[in-house]
Amino acid sequence: MSYVTTAQTGPGRPRSRDATDRVLAATRRLLDERGVAGLRIDDVVRESGVAKTTIYRRWTSLTGLIVAVMEAALGPRPLPDTGDVEADLLTLTRVVAESMARTPLARALPLIGLEVMQQPELAAAYRARIIDPVREHGIRLVRAGVAGGLFRAGTDPALVVDTVAGLMIYRSTVLHENPSAADAMAVAAMTLRSIRAPGASRGWRPPSR
Repeated sequence: MSYVTTAQTGPGRPRSRDATDRVLAATRRLLDERGVAGLRIDDVVRESGVAKTTIYRRWTSLTGLIVAVMEAALGPRPLPDTGDVEADLLTLTRVVAESMARTPLARALPLIGLEVMQQPELAAAYRARIIDPVREHGIRLVRAGVAGGLFRAGTDPALVVDTVAGLMIYRSTVLHENPSAADAMAVAAMTLRSIRAPGASRGWRPPSR
């Protein structure tokens, strides 16, 4: 099983690690209070007590700092690959829903998500570091199911993954509710049943080579 993990800062000196932790914590608090649009590097400096030059040595831009904070807030997300495609897809759905619910930024996440998408550079970095690894793993799992006969031929793997993600995004950004893992997994299960090939059953694994 692989993981989408928080970016590491390297061993460094204790003082350097302390500065990094203070900057990340300060930025997270400011994002929670003000969102992306209200975040200024000078406020991070004041809140963290870390010099601007030190911050820019660690993160070359405010964009990089914001993405690092989001990665840290969401925490490690395992990418299941046991060979049981449906079980792996359900596990992946649960992992994403739980990471959204437990993040310290849960309350501000809907606003942050909308604001991120309005800034092209930030949106590209956010997608590359946070969205794409999980989405692409889900697409690979569905594709494996199609290739092996578990899911119907002609199934669009990206559409399947985005359908399940749609519930979480709608609940978070429109209803301002954290989607429960149970609800997300229920939608995933319904979606997977709808694309299962005739005669295929749960617990399918790819044939041994």
